[in-house]
Amino acid sequence: MGLFDRFKKQDCEICGKEVGMFGYKKLEDGEICKDCVKLLSPWFEDRRHATVAQIKEQIAYREQNAKEHENFTISRKIGDEEYFMYIEEVSGVPTRFFVTRLSDYKAENPDIISFKDVISCVTDIQVRDEEIKQKNAEGQMVSCNPRRYKHHHDFYIKMEIRNNPYFDDIKFRINGSCITLETVGDIGGGFGGAALAGLFQGVGLSTAGVQTHSYRNSSENRRYEECRMICQKIEQAVEDGKRGAAAPAAQSAGADPLLKMIEQIKSAPDLGTVFSLQSEIAHQATSLPEFDWSRIKALTEAAVEVAKQRIIAQEPGSAPAQEAPKPKFCPNCGAPPEGGKFCQSCGMPLGSDKTIYGTEKDGSLNRDYCIYCYKDGSFTGEMTMEEMIEACIPFTLEACPGKTAAEARAEMQQFFPHLKRWAQQS
Repeated sequence: MGLFDRFKKQDCEICGKEVGMFGYKKLEDGEICKDCVKLLSPWFEDRRHATVAQIKEQIAYREQNAKEHENFTISRKIGDEEYFMYIEEVSGVPTRFFVTRLSDYKAENPDIISFKDVISCVTDIQVRDEEIKQKNAEGQMVSCNPRRYKHHHDFYIKMEIRNNPYFDDIKFRINGSCITLETVGDIGGGFGGAALAGLFQGVGLSTAGVQTHSYRNSSENRRYEECRMICQKIEQAVEDGKRGAAAPAAQSAGADPLLKMIEQIKSAPDLGTVFSLQSEIAHQATSLPEFDWSRIKALTEAAVEVAKQRIIAQEPGSAPAQEAPKPKFCPNCGAPPEGGKFCQSCGMPLGSDKTIYGTEKDGSLNRDYCIYCYKDGSFTGEMTMEEMIEACIPFTLEACPGKTAAEARAEMQQFFPHLKRWAQQS
């Protein structure tokens, strides 16, 4: 092809439309017009190495995807600023989803993805740190005393996807504009993660190297927390969807023996046998990676209750049924609720350090809540008990290696209803 041949009009290999030099995009073996490019998946990134035949196949897949949107029932939406995740549920179990930034999402035709095809889902917080400086008497830019820092955050969700020939991963941003937090104080080991260090300390986790720190701009701090919670909700939805998709196979592979033990609980001759079977079921169920633990747990607890009532009725003079051990919560020491003072909102231990106690409008201390939950006479954020639990899970896992998210969630679901804030709402 000569130099001047580039100025000749070309025909799109897909739709046949005639386009000029700047009106088409290259394929491996031809050209495609910009209008046809818009028909491709927004997650597709390898256009220049795709053949005409592959592009035609993808457009056919995209046409079928558009038809699927007519059958997609939106159960809930997760997101706030940039991208939104739309989820379809069947009997409360997430089955499919799509991600888009457009309110008129059908115009974009976002790819519908099954939760069973998600290999992994992680939150990627990208941080850019900057020291804030000021001019001295000589007009030179010098460090503040104490030093001040800006930390610019962007939240992303990254997923690995299988069983799609046109993309194997997706990445989307949660926040719209960059979230900027400021800290004050000497930060050992450089700037990195200083703002996160403050958040971790906010739930009772220590972070080495941060001697003093404080947040500036409470609205940005709230945005940070909101985006972090959105990411947690997305990760949880993926986890629930994958578990729900795997449940039938898991049940056929491992549920039958557990269901038999549950039946044995109902007819157990004594409480010792009941609790022994309950312990064995818990051990086997949690050892199955894709098992629907919540279902088996509910069935087991119901069977235990039936057995306890039957055994007590048969032996009126016997001792009361053994109570299950009370839940532990403290992310640092694992102490029971009555073993110390806890924030009546997030469960954070409240010690002798009065700076972590909440405050009233007149500046006096509130001894029921921590400063991160309650400040100036009101709660720092509106949320449900379930949202608070999900927000606390990462910090519990950080402080308690080996504990699973399901275990942490189960403990807090038992403990939180007894905290003052949530008990008042029940």
